[in-house]
Amino acid sequence: MKKITTLIATVALGTIAFGQTQRLVLVEEFTQASCPPCAAQNPAFNTLLNANTTKAASIKYQTSWPGVDPMNAQTQLAGVATRVTYYAVTGVPEAPMDGSLANVSTPNYAGAPANYTQAILDNEYAVPAPFTLTVSHTMSADWDSIFMTATVTAAQAFTFTGTGKLHLVLVENNIHFATQPGTNGELDFEHVMRQMYPTSAGTTLSASWTNGQTQVFNVSGALPNYIYDYSQMSVVAFIQNDGDKAVEQAARSAALPVNFLDIGVSSVTAPTLDCTGTITPTFVITNHSATSTLTSATIHYQVDALAPATY
Repeated sequence: MKKITTLIATVALGTIAFGQTQRLVLVEEFTQASCPPCAAQNPAFNTLLNANTTKAASIKYQTSWPGVDPMNAQTQLAGVATRVTYYAVTGVPEAPMDGSLANVSTPNYAGAPANYTQAILDNEYAVPAPFTLTVSHTMSADWDSIFMTATVTAAQAFTFTGTGKLHLVLVENNIHFATQPGTNGELDFEHVMRQMYPTSAGTTLSASWTNGQTQVFNVSGALPNYIYDYSQMSVVAFIQNDGDKAVEQAARSAALPVNFLDIGVSSVTAPTLDCTGTITPTFVITNHSATSTLTSATIHYQVDALAPATY
């Protein structure tokens, strides 16, 4: 199934009183595999985010500058360019929290990942949200398509100051490279945006909501063909007010176990060419499937410009 579809169901529950509710903080970062400041700030930043998975969800957009980045080449048109323009990002790394740089503006430049602290995350987490939001996802039998369900419920009467949007984002929780894909030395990249559904523009929400009003969004679309590890795929959903870019609520669904054969080369070691003119490279093959046993495989390889070979 390649076509993206969206189904919306609306339910009015006017007799139920909700009040404001607990938020999940959304942290977005614009970063790049050839950006030296990104490599300097990301380790501590990722450690903080990974220690707060019950309080915050994160999305990383790999940008097209300052150098090479294969993840950007894959996802530039899938949403990176749109989000760069949306936030008017001119340099990396930059990391808005819930759509704003205000609370992460010091002691470095506004939005620096190095500005983040536990106290900043805790303070934002303590701000009540005007919506509750849940998201779940399943895959087609052949893992060709993804099916997402997001439920939005107003916890109070609410009117967007601009256009309210629901965004559904496929992220790859961890991408590991055996050798650096860029020039800044980074090998591990976390929560990388891989696709936005139904598009990077999101789905427009009703302008005004009554207390308890609920909408259910069923969105389906094709999985991109550049996923490194299917077992690392999660979905992050968030509600954003385009009037002031405030993120009103976020949610995340967990990665699913891979139930088909999904193998890949997890590392390559190529010794230096010796005096005999031969090398003996070592390849580590990983079966990412949670349920299927790998019994055989055909490995295609190529050395420089020589003819491709098969093992």
